[in-house]
Amino acid sequence: MKRKNLLLMVNIFAIFTVNSLAQYYYIPEPTAGQNPKGLNTDLDYPPNSGGGVGWSTVLSGAGTSWSSSQTIPFGFELDGQHFTSFKVSPNGIVTFSTGVSNLPGNTPKALPSPEIPDNSLTMWGITMEDGDFVLTKTFGSAPNRQFWIQFNSCHSAGTKAGWVYTSIVLEETSNKVHFVDQRQLCVQNNNLCTGFASITMGIQINATTAYQVIGSPVPLRSTNDFKPDDNGYYTFFPGVQPQNDINLVSLDIAEDLKLVDAPFLLKGKIKNYGADALTSFTLNYQVDGGQIVAHAISGISVPKLGEYSFTHSTPWKPTTEKTFDLKISVAQPNGSEDQDLSNNSVEKSINVWENLIDRRVLHEIFNSSTCGPCNPGNINYHDQIKNLDASEYVTLKYQQDFPGTGDPYATEETVARRGFYSINSIPRMEIDGQWDQIASQFTTVIHTEYRNKPTFVSLSGTFDRWDQEVVIEATYDAVRELQGNYTLYAAVLEGKTLQNIKSNGETEFTEVVKKMVPNQDGTKIGSISKKSPQTKSLGTVFFGEWRLPADGTSSNRINRDTEHSFEEFEDMMVALWIQNDQTKEVVQATYATEINSHVNDLENELNFIVYPNPTKSATKVGVKSKISGEGKIEIISAFGQLVYEEKILLNASIDNIWEINTSKFPAGLYYIKINVDNHQGLKTLVVR
Repeated sequence: MKRKNLLLMVNIFAIFTVNSLAQYYYIPEPTAGQNPKGLNTDLDYPPNSGGGVGWSTVLSGAGTSWSSSQTIPFGFELDGQHFTSFKVSPNGIVTFSTGVSNLPGNTPKALPSPEIPDNSLTMWGITMEDGDFVLTKTFGSAPNRQFWIQFNSCHSAGTKAGWVYTSIVLEETSNKVHFVDQRQLCVQNNNLCTGFASITMGIQINATTAYQVIGSPVPLRSTNDFKPDDNGYYTFFPGVQPQNDINLVSLDIAEDLKLVDAPFLLKGKIKNYGADALTSFTLNYQVDGGQIVAHAISGISVPKLGEYSFTHSTPWKPTTEKTFDLKISVAQPNGSEDQDLSNNSVEKSINVWENLIDRRVLHEIFNSSTCGPCNPGNINYHDQIKNLDASEYVTLKYQQDFPGTGDPYATEETVARRGFYSINSIPRMEIDGQWDQIASQFTTVIHTEYRNKPTFVSLSGTFDRWDQEVVIEATYDAVRELQGNYTLYAAVLEGKTLQNIKSNGETEFTEVVKKMVPNQDGTKIGSISKKSPQTKSLGTVFFGEWRLPADGTSSNRINRDTEHSFEEFEDMMVALWIQNDQTKEVVQATYATEINSHVNDLENELNFIVYPNPTKSATKVGVKSKISGEGKIEIISAFGQLVYEEKILLNASIDNIWEINTSKFPAGLYYIKINVDNHQGLKTLVVR
C-alpha cells in the first residue's frame, strides 16, 4: 500500500535565465505502480541477489569522488546541448560536465545550488556505503531506448540504517528525463522505523537556471517492495506543456486468460497531460494488427493532470487458444491532434489458454519470540486467514536469530532463507516471493490478488513418518513449457509449538519450520516440461531427544546429529513449493498429505518406500508391515540383470529400514523387489 504525503503538487517550479536555450515542465506520477513506459521490469535487487541481468557497475562501496567518464548509448540533449558522456557522484548527481572534480555535499538543498555542476541531473540526498552500487542498463529498442542510472541499495539520513533505490533515466529521441522512486526501508537497531528519504529531484542548467520537483528536497513514497509495482516517477519534458495531450496510463487486462471467460472487457486509465481540460477523445484497439475497433468518448471533463477510467464499448472475444498482440490507443483529444504521440498507446501480448491451474499461495513469515512487533503481525495474519478457504494458501514461519539473542527455534536454514530474500529486519512477510512487507499489513484482498494470478504448474505430494524419519514424495507437472531455473522446496513443519516463550508475549507459534529438505537450497529442477509429470523422493531423520535451546545464537542451536526440536511428532506437517530462482516468484505451493503407510494391511503385497529416488550414491528401502518373516531384497537392472541381493528379516513391530550403496551402479533405471514368504512388492529406482 502506498503512503500518502505532500507530493500531490503539480505546478512547475522553474528558475531560468533569458539566455536559456530551452525550458522544462514536469509531470508527477508518484503512484504510477510501474516504471516509466514499463520498459524496465527488472526487480529492485542488489546485483548479487537475483535481480535482472545486464547491469554494469559504475560505482561501488563507500565513495568520496566522481566516477570515471561514462558513455551514453545514444545521443541525448539537455537544454538544447548535445551530450555523449556523463559522470556520477556517490550522492545522487549525474553531470554532463565531465571535467568537474569537486564533490557536492551530502545534504540536499533546493536548486539551483552552487554545489551542483552545470548541466546536471539530481537525485541529491543519498550516500553510498559498503554494499551499495551505481549501476547502468539500457532498455527498449532504438529510437525509443531508455538509459537507466540506478543508485542501488544506497543510504539516506531519513531511512537510518535502511536503504534507498532510485534511478535517473535518460530517454532517447524525446530527451525526457525520468526520476524514479523505486524502493526504500527505514531500519534502526534492527527494527523498522518510519523515516523516509528526502531527495532533491531536478535539472540544474547553471548557477541561475534550474527546474525541480516543487518543495525539493521532498520525501520519497516507495515501499520496500522489490517489484516495480510500487514505483513512482517524475518526468521532465523539454519545452512548454501542450494544450492537448493524453497519456494512456494503463490497459487493465491480465496477460493470461481462460478462453471460457471470453468476451473480455478492455478497461484502463488515461491521464490528461494537456494544459486544457479534456472533454472528448477516441479510444481504439487492434488485435494482431487487424481492424481498428473505435469508441468515441465525449461528455467528460478531465482537468489538467486528472485521470479518467475507461471501458471500451466493444468487448474482445477471442475464439482460440493462442498468444494475441493487443494494442489500445487514444487519439483526437478535444477533437484536435494530440501534441505528444509518444504516450498514446499500450501494447500487450495476451495469452489465451484453454486450461489454467488454480494457484495455492505461499505465505512466508519471518519472526521471532524476541521480536515485539512480530506479535501483532501474527495476530493480524491469523485474523485475516480465518476468512479464507484453507485450500487457498500454505503458511510457513521462519524463526530468526534476532533481535537480541533471537528465537530458540532458529536454525541455519531459517536464517539462510532470510538471506535468500535479502531481509535485514523483522517482522517480514513474503507472498509467493513477490509481496515483501510485514504481516501487520497483510489483508485478504492482497492474498486474493496473488491467488487470482494464473499459474501453469500443478504440485502434489505425500509424506510418511516412520517414528522420527520422514519420507516425502512430490509430483509436479505443467500445462505449458516453463523455461528457467526452478527449484522444488520442501519444509517439515510443526503445526503448533508451546514451549518457545520469550519476550514478545506470544505463547504459541504455528506452522514453524523445523527442517528444510534436503536443506535451504532445495532440489534444483531447472525448466519444467509440458505434460511430463515428474516425481521427486526426499527424506530426513530427526535424531535423539527434544531440547529447547536457550536462544537463537549459533552456539546454542540444535545439533541435528544428536537432538531435535520437535515438541510433538504427531503434529508434523510438510509444505512443498516450486520457485523461480531468479525472479523469486513461487509458481505453486501445497501441503503434502500424510499417507500413514504403516496402517496398510495388504494380504499379498508389501508396501514399501524408496528414498532418495533418483539417487547417486545411496538409497534407503523402508517397510512397514503387519507381517513378519524372512525374505530378501533384489535389485534388477532394466536389462534383467540381478545387480544386488540381500537377505532380510521383516519385523512387524518396528520400522524396517535398509540402506543400499548404489555408488557403483551404472546410471539408469532399476527395479527393487522385496519378497517375504508369499508377500511381495515392486518399485522402480533411478540412479543418476
